[in-house]
Amino acid sequence: MENLMSVADAAKELDIDRETLKNWHKKGKINIIDRGWNNKFISVNDVNKMREIKMKEKIKYCKMCFCEEGPFCEDRWQCLECHKKYQQDMRLKHIDKRKAYNKTEKRKEKQLERANKWYENHTEDVLESRKEHYEINQDRLNIERKCKKYNITEDKYKEMIGKNCEICGKRKWKMCIDHCHKTNKVRGILCNECNSGIGFLKDDSKLLQNAINYLSGIEKSNFEVKNGLICSR
Repeated sequence: MENLMSVADAAKELDIDRETLKNWHKKGKINIIDRGWNNKFISVNDVNKMREIKMKEKIKYCKMCFCEEGPFCEDRWQCLECHKKYQQDMRLKHIDKRKAYNKTEKRKEKQLERANKWYENHTEDVLESRKEHYEINQDRLNIERKCKKYNITEDKYKEMIGKNCEICGKRKWKMCIDHCHKTNKVRGILCNECNSGIGFLKDDSKLLQNAINYLSGIEKSNFEVKNGLICSR
């Protein structure tokens, strides 16, 4: 009589699960004898045969889909597709724990350490990539920077930058967004010269009025203004 071994004992002997044995049975690698009432047996010769094959060829199979074709992960007996699915399921299952862990100082320190190490090894590539990105997207990046600085939308910025200077009424090659340096609130659009002028006077209305009075006094004296220049009579 042929020596038989239960499926459970065979699985322990080969260090595999029962589903893998069933999969091998379907592929004809082993023969499972079903005697009813969940009494399933495998020939001891088949078990020894599969043990030798495992030792010689190092059979690797996926413990999730039981395929033997691969490709497999290096440190797990899982094919790449099942491994990706497994990781996604685990992330969803423990999403609350992961969020709580990501807020801890330990996690932040690890992320910072990993980022600094990666940057040290790729510093030249990062700087070159940043330079190329800025050269290609210079105009767009400048607009985004100014919109963020003055807390205005891109449409509002384009609308303002298309107007003439609110002091001299002219449109020059460089137009500036005038804002209060204390509150950062946008006041209007000025040309570079007018914006620099009120900037040199420290945005002080009293100093501006003194400048107006000074120029008005000069006009009444022995000087006259011609073409915007103060000249003697």
